[in-house]
Amino acid sequence: MTDERVLRAAKRREFWAAIGAGRTALITVMIVSGLINLLMLTAPIFMLQVYDRVLPSRSIATLVGLAGIALMLFVIQSVFEVFRARILSRFGRLVDERLGPRIFRTLLARGSETPRGDDGPRPCATSTPCGASCRVWRSPPSSTCPGCRSTLRSASCSIPGSGRRSRPAPCSCAC
Repeated sequence: MTDERVLRAAKRREFWAAIGAGRTALITVMIVSGLINLLMLTAPIFMLQVYDRVLPSRSIATLVGLAGIALMLFVIQSVFEVFRARILSRFGRLVDERLGPRIFRTLLARGSETPRGDDGPRPCATSTPCGASCRVWRSPPSSTCPGCRSTLRSASCSIPGSGRRSRPAPCSCAC
């Protein structure tokens, strides 16, 4: 019991050590995200200024000036977005480098000791002329054979070769 508790605490420390290694990156991301949130107010403030200043006075110079300022703020916002994405990508890589091998070994060990519940595709329970295959975890409401347009009765059928990754194959039911 105490060995299990010590092991659990060590795993927690390892996780927080990996997160702590990128602490400055996370603080930077928080600050940049705050600035991005402030810059998200550019469009509403621009519209308020147009309705309050430009429309009553019909001043084109004010509109051009406001549009230039808004455009500049949108460019700054997009630069901050790219900067934040790069920081988060580097932080994710840092955490992956520190925790990835251990997680991979743990999942590999668990996968070999526990039996799988999904045996993969199995023949359809209903009598379909095209030899469709079923999956327990995937259940579209109804499917039709692309060749003969017959309705596949099983709620979890898929036709071999017609998945999203490959183009539809002709039915094997001589249609």
